[in-house]
Amino acid sequence: MQCIVENAQVDGKDRYITSTETVDIDIRTEEIIKATQDLFLLSRELKEAWALGQIGAEEEVQKIEEKMKEDLKIVGDAFGDFCTKDLASFWKSRVKS
Repeated sequence: MQCIVENAQVDGKDRYITSTETVDIDIRTEEIIKATQDLFLLSRELKEAWALGQIGAEEEVQKIEEKMKEDLKIVGDAFGDFCTKDLASFWKSRVKS
């Protein structure tokens, strides 16, 4: 989020830099939206499984909660890394994966 705010400042930049930063902001915004959608989907699937009785035993619930915490940590770490990297290094790390 900090990257978006920093890029939003125009302060006499030429059109090329401004347009490049606009694309950067669009890409970062799309990534934030995608991460949020993934979290909502995970939450929905858990609620559906619970409502339909697929989650019943305490052990199953605990395993699912642990998995969800691990997934949330991975998403949070990736999001934090994404916001602290510049666009070029972000795409370089994506290509290697």
